[in-house]
Amino acid sequence: MNPRLFVHDFRAMGCGFRICLGAASRTVAQTAVWHARCLIERMEQALSRFRLDSELVHLNGSGGRSMRVSPLLWIAIRLALWAAEITGGLYDPTLGPREEACMGWLGRWRRVRLDPRTRSVRLPPGLELDLGGVGKSFAAEVVADFLGRYGPCLVDAGGDVAVRGMPGKGQGWPVAVAGPYGSPKPLGTVWMWKGGLATSGVDVRRHILDPRTGGSAETDVVCATVWAPTAVEANAHSLALVVLGFEAARAYLRGRPGIRALLVRRDGSVYATPRFALKDVEG
Repeated sequence: MNPRLFVHDFRAMGCGFRICLGAASRTVAQTAVWHARCLIERMEQALSRFRLDSELVHLNGSGGRSMRVSPLLWIAIRLALWAAEITGGLYDPTLGPREEACMGWLGRWRRVRLDPRTRSVRLPPGLELDLGGVGKSFAAEVVADFLGRYGPCLVDAGGDVAVRGMPGKGQGWPVAVAGPYGSPKPLGTVWMWKGGLATSGVDVRRHILDPRTGGSAETDVVCATVWAPTAVEANAHSLALVVLGFEAARAYLRGRPGIRALLVRRDGSVYATPRFALKDVEG
């Protein structure tokens, strides 16, 4: 018997979540989603920079002392530093004093010290971590791993998408690719059966910082959507592509043939790498 598809929408971690799960019954789906939401709550308790009782807030206030952290926060921090490494620092999970932010400090994330023997983290005085860029994509991956035990699933965490398995015998999961803010329709649809998808962009509501300058990114790329082996990697690369601007972004992509991307420029033109299969493109 083919599993039935169940969809559950809710808000967590400051964004909208959607869980699509192919399960044997509604009871199984409800049980799985309940456990998934408990898992997301644990992640928010560990990773949020805006909850005063979160583990990350305690770490950011540790005053340069080494602090033992939970497995969830440890993995998230390691992923954030890895994302900084693979993007050449164009993604940077650190926050510094105001005067440092004005100057920019490419590579500031390298000052974070990890001790795997004790699962401890030390932040230099004045340096803090902001895991917002990785937190949602990490949550999508963790929840997808969990729900995959029950059946094929898609987890959308505020636009960061992770999938496990295929629903039925189709082409995969249809995922709409959003255009720039204010676009009346999606740019089209991609069909996913593995990996992760993420979109980053700049508009009147959001400003992306360029770690090379410390100021807002001056870019002609208004949004970038990336498919990569994981949602965390897709999130990091999509941010990097926006920061770089179109010409530098194309060079960046040529050096990373394992990822696929779609870029929208300020003039409305759309560029996609050869393997980014966008269907039903409007106009």
